[in-house]
Amino acid sequence: MRRLAFVLVLAVSALLVLGSSASACVEGPFDQVVHDSGVIWWAKVVGVQRVHASGLTLVILNVQIDDVLKGPGSAGDLRSALFESCGEPIPLKRSTAEHYVGQTLLFMGRMSGGILGASSLVLTLEELSAAEQYQRALTDLGLQRTPSPSPLAASEAGGFPLRVIVLAALVVLIVVGAFVVARRRRTTG
Repeated sequence: MRRLAFVLVLAVSALLVLGSSASACVEGPFDQVVHDSGVIWWAKVVGVQRVHASGLTLVILNVQIDDVLKGPGSAGDLRSALFESCGEPIPLKRSTAEHYVGQTLLFMGRMSGGILGASSLVLTLEELSAAEQYQRALTDLGLQRTPSPSPLAASEAGGFPLRVIVLAALVVLIVVGAFVVARRRRTTG
């Protein structure tokens, strides 16, 4: 019952996105789209779903937000988005949409009925990777983000190399192992 209610809410929301006026169109040069968008998310596509409404079938992307550059939402939130061009949803085949699952993309556009109508511009910028789009949007908005720490962060930043740490740990394990073996031989011999 809850799932049916959720699908109905998404269907109504999708219709609201479909009915949005052309004035919500934010297509144009990348920096202009960044500034005109009410919402910008750096988010990972975690699933897709088909929504049927008024004879239309839309494929909606379920995304988990990693960073909010503009608009509502917080890191970790699960939200819905669909790609559009000048207020009109771009029909994606489910197989095409499923290709995006697991990818982190830049979503920018306007919210309508709880769904982000995201500009399709980010799909056509072949000269920029998704990560480069994210960095460019941060720059265009005058924002700075510190990269998330990773095991390789110190090494990548020119700090103490990870391979040295791993090598030191292996040497310690070998020495401890040799000590344990020698000690057992002494007590059993």
